[in-house]
Amino acid sequence: MLATVAGEHVTAKDFRTWRGTLTAFTVLARQDDTADRNAQVLSAVDATSAVLGNTRAVARAHYVHPRVLSSYLDGTFSDLLARSVPTRNPALTPEERSLLGFLRVLLDEEFGAVTDGDPLQLPLD
Repeated sequence: MLATVAGEHVTAKDFRTWRGTLTAFTVLARQDDTADRNAQVLSAVDATSAVLGNTRAVARAHYVHPRVLSSYLDGTFSDLLARSVPTRNPALTPEERSLLGFLRVLLDEEFGAVTDGDPLQLPLD
C-alpha cells in the first residue's frame, strides 16, 4: 500500500525515522548551543523517544539521523543550519522544510555536491 501511494518502496520505519529525526532536529534547533551540548542532545533524544513510544536507546540508535546529533555535539550544527535553505514544498511543515534544507547541506558536506540532484529522492521543491 505505501509503495503504491509513494510511488516507490517505503516502509513504516521510514516514516518513524523521518518523525524521529524531525523531532530531534526541532528540539536542537531551538536550543542555545552554548549550553551543555550533551544534555541538549539527551533532551532531543528523550523528546524523540516520547513521540515514538520507544526507549531512549532505541530512538537514538534507530530513529534519529546520527549526523544530526553528532553535528550538534561537535558544534557544527548552528553553522550547518545557518547555511541551509529551507525547501519550498508547501506540502511540508516549516520544520520539515528546514530539516530538508539542513540535510542537504549536511550531505553536501559529507559527500560533496549532492545538492544538484535529489539526495533524498523526494519532491523537495
